[in-house]
Amino acid sequence: MKIKFTVLIFILFGIRGVAQIPDFLGIPNPIPFVNKNPAPKSLSSVIVNSAVLPTEKPSFDVKSSRRENIHSQTEKMIAEDIRQMTKDEERRIQKENYEKAEEKENAIYNFPSLSGKAGVKSYYEAFDKLSSLDNDNYSVGEANFIVENAYFDNKKSFAKFLSQTKETVKLLKRKMKELKFDTLSNSAKNLMLFKFLSEDMNIKGKTHKALKYDFEDYMGKKDWSKTFVDKLVEKGSGQCHSMPLYYLILAEELGAEAYLSYAPNHSYIRFMDEEEQWIVDFGIRLYKVRSPAKQNLYE
Repeated sequence: MKIKFTVLIFILFGIRGVAQIPDFLGIPNPIPFVNKNPAPKSLSSVIVNSAVLPTEKPSFDVKSSRRENIHSQTEKMIAEDIRQMTKDEERRIQKENYEKAEEKENAIYNFPSLSGKAGVKSYYEAFDKLSSLDNDNYSVGEANFIVENAYFDNKKSFAKFLSQTKETVKLLKRKMKELKFDTLSNSAKNLMLFKFLSEDMNIKGKTHKALKYDFEDYMGKKDWSKTFVDKLVEKGSGQCHSMPLYYLILAEELGAEAYLSYAPNHSYIRFMDEEEQWIVDFGIRLYKVRSPAKQNLYE
């Protein structure tokens, strides 16, 4: 290997390093050709061995142009890298802020799971039933029963509740005819409901007692079922949560149009009469509301 390398060096050195032809056995060296009639100095070129070489440099510098192109491309690449790094940093900061906010929220609202507690299964079932209802066409009575029944571990009978509701509405229709109310009038239907909930009356030979407001644990802090329609129907007393709901349940079965309305710490019923005036039921009296500043006693 060393021999080959030495030979290679020798060959290269011989090609590059020997500048003249050696004198072999006294043979004279060839004399280079000299043009005895040189061209005038004003010519733009010099003739050497029949080759024409320009004496002036070209005006277009190829190497300089390439350097400028490379420099321009490098600047563009650096600028693009900076933009990409800026975007990546913005995404990183956004993700970091989101994770911090999520961590803070979880620290506040991450309650322990109660899925193993007794009765929880009933609420999951209630949620599934509510989710399956048609949002545009559902029964207020059924939806309210599902919620309340979950509290009782789904042991109540909806068929029994619905039968009681239908029986009550049947008696109300009979009472409307007895009082000569227009059974097709929305105002008359709502007036009948109001009288049924707020007055004592005789229906089919039986005395119906007006509902009472239950001031004892009306917020349901000790017993949540105190706020239920189920308790109102059974005990004949309720508050501003169960009374309006029961009104709507009966109105739905009676075919009356009424709406649940809210005020601070209060809910109530309102409906529109034939004169397109809102009638407000506060549970004691009915009011015709013409404007926020003016209202007349309806009954």
